[in-house]
Amino acid sequence: MGRFEYASKILNDVINNNLSFRTASKVAFKKEENEAVKAEVSAVVGCALRHYYVFKELATRKYPEINDDAFNMLSLGLANHIFAKKFDEASFNKYVESESKLEGAAEFISSFNDPKALIPSDIEFGSKKFNALRYNLPMWIVNLWEKNCGPFLAKKQFRALSSKNLYSALRINTYSISDEEFFNKYNDLVPSNIEHIALAKEENANLKGHQSLRHGDAFMYPLGYKLMCEELDIDPIRGLAIYNGCSNHILKELYAILGPFFKADVLCNNQSTLVEAENIKKRYHLEGLSLYECPHTAMLTCISKPVHTMFVCPENSHFQSLIDSPEYFLRCKQEDLDSFIQIEKESILEASKQVENGGDLVYFVPTLCKNETKRVVRAFLAENKNFTLVNEKQLFTFDPYKSILYFAILRKEESHD
Repeated sequence: MGRFEYASKILNDVINNNLSFRTASKVAFKKEENEAVKAEVSAVVGCALRHYYVFKELATRKYPEINDDAFNMLSLGLANHIFAKKFDEASFNKYVESESKLEGAAEFISSFNDPKALIPSDIEFGSKKFNALRYNLPMWIVNLWEKNCGPFLAKKQFRALSSKNLYSALRINTYSISDEEFFNKYNDLVPSNIEHIALAKEENANLKGHQSLRHGDAFMYPLGYKLMCEELDIDPIRGLAIYNGCSNHILKELYAILGPFFKADVLCNNQSTLVEAENIKKRYHLEGLSLYECPHTAMLTCISKPVHTMFVCPENSHFQSLIDSPEYFLRCKQEDLDSFIQIEKESILEASKQVENGGDLVYFVPTLCKNETKRVVRAFLAENKNFTLVNEKQLFTFDPYKSILYFAILRKEESHD
């Protein structure tokens, strides 16, 4: 299979078969050993996904009756010509026109020469539709974030999501190495004004493949987990448990602050989150972790007695995924929110039953939707008077912690019997 066929297969699997970009790439490249080919194809497909909505607008204006398969081919051509520039344009544009059966497709692709002028001029600058096309977001997300955050904060969030600065900070693994040793070892990094956070000397440098990550001296994940844990008095001796309803980074942060010897019960809602926890346990030698697979309604079956600190991250809209998954908003649907909210309400209630008197319940979700954050917590507090709100924060990607993360710390009152 050649480069062109790889690109077509991966994009079709993502858009038409609902596979993640990562999974679709693994399937397509199963027998491909040439890393250069993989990199070129991934760049073109990634560009097509990260400009999906503006390409859709342009394609449907030119070809009102365009079908999904033809659009996928056209978007690959646009992605390669305007942004990626990985495939020979003449041959690839000819391939796109042939496969899509769109008359004049090659000429249409070549007509776009300014990446900054893709949005049609009849769409009002700064309007909701303009922002949806500019930042590759469905209209329901633009409406939701403007409603939840206000137009000003929403616009800052949109801009931050497309910024290289999201990958310009690292969380130092303080168990493995001290800050001083770290900066002596990696002289291309400098301290941040946030403790244990390293920044690149070069402005806007992308640190995703930095050598400190390969050596285990740093972590690349949303830094809000550090802030959340700093707000807590975590005492693993008194009991620690975690419920993972979706992928998150709490185990890495706990390792960074507690070392590898802490004990905790880790409950995972499905096989995917369980495998993720198993991999983290193996990589960082966290032998004190007891891992279980269980639904959010059955936490009691895995925790033998109440714990001092109970973390709960239910299944949620997980808007943080937009940063690393260019296809995220093609798979996350507005109609999914109601089911997430119900699961979140059930999860926080079930988790609260596992907290000892005087202990903390930590509810956290990587989202910006108030119906999943403050309103879930307020509804829980209204029905559970033995818990009080100690602290809550909503973090944004334009904050110093570069995170889409909400967390609330709820304390169960001491028993006076």
